[in-house]
Amino acid sequence: MKPPHQPLPLPDPRPSARSALLCLLLVLVAAWLPGRAAGAERGEVLIPIHVAAGTNLTHIARDYCRAPGDWRRIAAINKLAEPYLIIRETTLQVPLSLLVTEPLTARVAAINGTVSLLAANGSSTPLGKDDTVAAGQTVVTGPYGYTHLILPDNTYTRVEPDARFTINYLFRLKDATIKADFTLDRGGLVHWVRQKLRANDSFQTKTPIAVTGIRGTEYRLKTEEIGANLVETLRGRVEVAATGRSIALAAGQGTRVRPGETPEWPRALPAPPAGQTIEPLYRTLPMQIAAPAHAQARQIRLRLTADDQGQATVLDQTAAPGTTLIVPSLADGAYFAFLTAIDGDGFESAPTGPSALTLRTVPPAPLIPAPKANATPGAAT
Repeated sequence: MKPPHQPLPLPDPRPSARSALLCLLLVLVAAWLPGRAAGAERGEVLIPIHVAAGTNLTHIARDYCRAPGDWRRIAAINKLAEPYLIIRETTLQVPLSLLVTEPLTARVAAINGTVSLLAANGSSTPLGKDDTVAAGQTVVTGPYGYTHLILPDNTYTRVEPDARFTINYLFRLKDATIKADFTLDRGGLVHWVRQKLRANDSFQTKTPIAVTGIRGTEYRLKTEEIGANLVETLRGRVEVAATGRSIALAAGQGTRVRPGETPEWPRALPAPPAGQTIEPLYRTLPMQIAAPAHAQARQIRLRLTADDQGQATVLDQTAAPGTTLIVPSLADGAYFAFLTAIDGDGFESAPTGPSALTLRTVPPAPLIPAPKANATPGAAT
């Protein structure tokens, strides 16, 4: 079998007899070698590899795979026939078993409420700050549980209450690019990729009905009780795919994906609420914060966090616009408030904030000045 040539212009769409014969031979080889190409089609994990300009199959095998001859299997899996043309700025699917990888983990930066870690063998343990989450493990949050995960390259994921979030794979390739794949079975999360991804980086999250992928952005992904998904882009651009159709969401847009249907046409998220209702200092509990009026909103959501980036959530409350948000209990300290508006269809705005506030219910101890040197006891000073 000849090695693959350099990329060439698109061939004539009419296949030659020789190409057709080679395609048939590849199919027969796949049938006789079930552990190779046919095995990949039966469920082996396939990783997208970006095709850069000027590369070919032998380069891809040399740069990413365990053996130079692995280009043959890549060709078979991607149904490439001689002369093995590959198109630049597209992707090829490469079996994970062929790739040289460095396993990576996510670090737990913050925990609030009940959060547990479910291992691949089914065992469950409480998840704590500074623990790590590896491929094959699942984060499960309770009704009031939150966790903030830090992934490689300063990528953040905030897992919200009643969620089940799995890292399917997370690793670095020989070219230092990162491949990340997650599943959200229920609940909601916020992904925040602070820097633009490189061409061969990939970062996608699956639910039972849709796949979302990004190239450098911040977005929310939520599962609903009706079985649908909500995707809301806060910054950058998100690709949402379901039932063979993909749409792009720009910043300030959202979509709903229902089971068995294509994503709905992008729609504008509600406008963020006013943030002037947050006072800099609160001295009593329960703490009362006015929920600002909002023409589009059914609810105003308040999140208090321990950090100004809005990741380490300590409290989450909702109330109708124009009413009062009640915080019944909270430890004294400094916090940051974020307000969002949720419309009648469940779509949530970008946040207003951070608004710094301090809760101080315990008065400071009085200052007692020291007496002057050589002063008479009891004498006025």
